[in-house]
Amino acid sequence: MNTQEKLDRLAELDAHRDTILVDVEALKKSVIPAEIKEQLRDIDSEYNPKLDAISQERAQLEAEVRNDVMVTGESVKGNTYRASYVLGRTSWDTAALDGYAAAHPEISQFKKLGAPTVRIAKV
Repeated sequence: MNTQEKLDRLAELDAHRDTILVDVEALKKSVIPAEIKEQLRDIDSEYNPKLDAISQERAQLEAEVRNDVMVTGESVKGNTYRASYVLGRTSWDTAALDGYAAAHPEISQFKKLGAPTVRIAKV
């Protein structure tokens, strides 16, 4: 099996898994009596607003922490979480530097090439 065929097989496996998961979820729902479904909806309607409020407060607080750390430029450690200040990544215009290196080959000694990686993504 060549690499393209393997990628196509990955897609087939994903689709098959997704179909099974949909079937399992439908079967689970079919065995729950209407009375229980109603009770589950009641539980959701009681607790979802509380969970939404916590999510909103958490998002606001996280934004404030990020802002605080960006302003001070210092990492802060709590009992459970740590907000780390990370310097921006340095980057260079590789195409321009390669052109410069063609005219000034002595600069090529400073060039480092990392190990290649593979990323699999849906297209």
